[in-house]
Amino acid sequence: MDTLKHNASSLGMVLAGAVCVGLLLIAACATAPPAGEGPVATFKGKALSRYSPTAEVTNLTYMMKDSKFYMKLGLKNISDKPQRFDVSIAIPEGPSAGGFYPVKEKASIKPGDELVREFRLYYEGVPANLIIKVNED
Repeated sequence: MDTLKHNASSLGMVLAGAVCVGLLLIAACATAPPAGEGPVATFKGKALSRYSPTAEVTNLTYMMKDSKFYMKLGLKNISDKPQRFDVSIAIPEGPSAGGFYPVKEKASIKPGDELVREFRLYYEGVPANLIIKVNED
């Protein structure tokens, strides 16, 4: 009879532990950053930006996908000759990303044409500030 009481109390403790672990897992999932998107001008911080005089920013939006921060940046070549741009996007307290517009070496954006690219920054949430630099290559 004592063995039965001992087994029942052990089983109760194991079940209570499983319930606690389950609740902790559910709580962790509930605190993931919310999905969202919109123009950078509407997020809670500000974007410090420096752009090349031959580039016009046509699209600057952010989104949260899979708990990661993404930026979508559109550039238009407003010069009278083909251009290639070097872009840098940085979160002051976190990661940075960047690349060339267009990606292929020795390629360029024709005058008046626009190119939109998406950058993933390994940051979990919407940052307070953002630094964007666009230079001619």
